[in-house]
Amino acid sequence: MSIDLKFRPESYGEFDDPVRLAVNGIKGTMRREMVRDMLTAEGDQRALYDSVLGPIEERILGESAAEEDIQRMNRLFGPAWMGGEYLPDHEPGEMEIARLELDSVLGDVISVRARIAGGVYHYSVVDEYETPYVVPRPTSERTLTLEELAELIDGTRWEGDEDRPEPFVQQWWDRQVWDTRFPSERDLQKATDFCRVVSEQYPKLHAYYESRGMAWREQQVRSGLARRQELVAELPDVEVCGACGEAVGPFEQDGATLVQGGACALHSVPDPEPKWPRHDFNRHVEICRCCGREPLPSGSKYSVWFCDYCKRAVGLLNGRHGRCVVPIGRHSVHAGFMLRMEEQTTDADILLFTEALNSVAAVHGPLKEWAREAVRQNLRACGWEEDAVVPLPDYWEAVVRQGIHPEERFGQMRAFLADAGRRAAR
Repeated sequence: MSIDLKFRPESYGEFDDPVRLAVNGIKGTMRREMVRDMLTAEGDQRALYDSVLGPIEERILGESAAEEDIQRMNRLFGPAWMGGEYLPDHEPGEMEIARLELDSVLGDVISVRARIAGGVYHYSVVDEYETPYVVPRPTSERTLTLEELAELIDGTRWEGDEDRPEPFVQQWWDRQVWDTRFPSERDLQKATDFCRVVSEQYPKLHAYYESRGMAWREQQVRSGLARRQELVAELPDVEVCGACGEAVGPFEQDGATLVQGGACALHSVPDPEPKWPRHDFNRHVEICRCCGREPLPSGSKYSVWFCDYCKRAVGLLNGRHGRCVVPIGRHSVHAGFMLRMEEQTTDADILLFTEALNSVAAVHGPLKEWAREAVRQNLRACGWEEDAVVPLPDYWEAVVRQGIHPEERFGQMRAFLADAGRRAAR
């Protein structure tokens, strides 16, 4: 699609499309889209709206909805119906020229506005929380081109945070993957979907930011690939062993060669083995214990067992059960509990902590069995024998090329662990 960055509306108050004129003054996002659907529906859809909703009532077209209507829609359809309804009212001579619609629980909206006074347009950015924003261009004598409007949006900052270099919309995308070292393409799509930029005066503004989002996702994929390659490149002699179901072999640290052992006879190491420097335990790299796909840094008591995708899936699983059914790492904090030995700590506190720790520890064995099975399945899928020993760089490149997705392995892990639990309960 061709986007004319030099497009400039004659004025902010004139619309070629009467539907855009009707919805532009409506603050609530869901109400705005409902009115748009009602005004543009045709055929059977038009008949359905007429029979179910009847004519559009004047109060629905108002700038603000009545509080009782907002709360009724909130109860019926969820809190997203509140999105935009609590924006400040427009001042005299002021119009919204763009908005950022966030896919948050409350459907929060950030409104970009222009007010004409003394023949000059004055620009401001507001939201529903009275957040102070600083705009890079406070005035203009003419309406802005699409490119100039994008520059105004990109240059907007939270007051006190003016030195942030990233464009404003990108900051919202970045926030969605801040805690994700290797975001998947699905994660990145959700990140750009989180902040939607739209305008009634600039119909192509949404498409412009969609193309920007696509470029950002591509750059993030390249960066994630580079980070994975960097980790793998640091371990050229480490291998993935199907018999062990884990990464094994030598690597260099501080000028010394250390060897990561495994469970099979070929890769066994002396027991007990002296603890490596700067490690809580003698593991330097692990393979995700769910998908068997991603190499992960290890060696700290706080190291996690899952790649970012699988870690979130496990977190959702634990949330649905209301407790930790699958720990994400070795430490008790990974299971959501911790015991502080203080004067008021009682024997009962210690007993409860120990029982909780034991219940989670019971999953460690079956989880490690599944981790081995996942690696073996991946080896078979890539054309190797399930007991093969493959260089880590070759293994990782092959599973990526094969398109093995963590979602499929997560479902298999759940079934494997559930079956293990049923066997243990007999």
